[in-house]
Amino acid sequence: MTTLTQEQLAEFHKTGALVVPGALDAGWLRRVRAEYEARAEYLLARLGLSAAGGFDEKMSRLIVSRPESYEHLDISLPMISDMASRARDWEKLFGEKWREEAGIFAPNSVMELLAHPNIVAIAKQTLGETSVAASPVQHARIKPPQRLLPEAAAGDANMSRTLWHQDEAVVTEDARGVEILTVWAAVTEATLENGCMFAVAGSHLAEDSENAPDFGLTTHCPGKKLAAEIYIPDSLVKSGKVIPLIAKPGDIVLLNKRTIHGAGENRSRGLRWSFDLRYQKAGTPSGRECFPSAPVAGEGALTAADAEYYRESWLRARDKIIAGEIPAVFNDRWNKYHSAQICA
Repeated sequence: MTTLTQEQLAEFHKTGALVVPGALDAGWLRRVRAEYEARAEYLLARLGLSAAGGFDEKMSRLIVSRPESYEHLDISLPMISDMASRARDWEKLFGEKWREEAGIFAPNSVMELLAHPNIVAIAKQTLGETSVAASPVQHARIKPPQRLLPEAAAGDANMSRTLWHQDEAVVTEDARGVEILTVWAAVTEATLENGCMFAVAGSHLAEDSENAPDFGLTTHCPGKKLAAEIYIPDSLVKSGKVIPLIAKPGDIVLLNKRTIHGAGENRSRGLRWSFDLRYQKAGTPSGRECFPSAPVAGEGALTAADAEYYRESWLRARDKIIAGEIPAVFNDRWNKYHSAQICA
């Protein structure tokens, strides 16, 4: 089981970011690749597109031809409040099977990742908790070469460049004060060429208090293209020390919830693929309460064997949102707090 050395832990607390080599095993990498390749082939067939070529070619063809298909590859539900209107499109694509197929992809390998012993051990260590949950603020990041992306995908952080931001800024305010660890898992290489993450060293150390503007967070601007996208303007990042977070398949990257970070465009010829996860003390607000958390350490902890139960919890949440039983509430704080001058 992997845990951090005292030197790694000290570096993480100092910098707010840390690459942990080889945290994920080769077996998991093979399984997740196989499940996603089968998913891509299935979606290509539903859409009447060719499934010829290798993995990168299939996945790129799917996303480039139909950017909305990303919804059925992601490990979270879409960030839209009116899912009922989207359900009509899902039914058109999947027919009577739409309730089982649409809006989220949660195969066995995803639960394996969320409850991976190495990730859980590191989360317990860095959070100082024995009871830990995987937050529903999570995504698959599947990024084809930027030159191939249509305009509909070019502004989406899951498929294109990720603008500067802090992870605490993307959740509702009830999660303020909750210690949340970001774990970014590399499935492919993350290099300078294909748009690896960058972090601003030490940017997590700003004061968190009621008296600090925006509780000490750096000003974020509401997204101009997508409602779910917020960003920190480049002008507010220039003074910090920016470090690249280059990773190999199986590496994970740890981020403090207040570390300013982003990722470049994929300027390579291949796909860049990763998973973006969050961990926190079980029972604390996730900042996205309309979606389900998953306990992975302590009482009621889920394991890889609970993959179907985990998947069903997301389907139940989706059905309740569509039926209007629970509201789909996402972060809107920057519509209230942003600076019109800075964000112009």
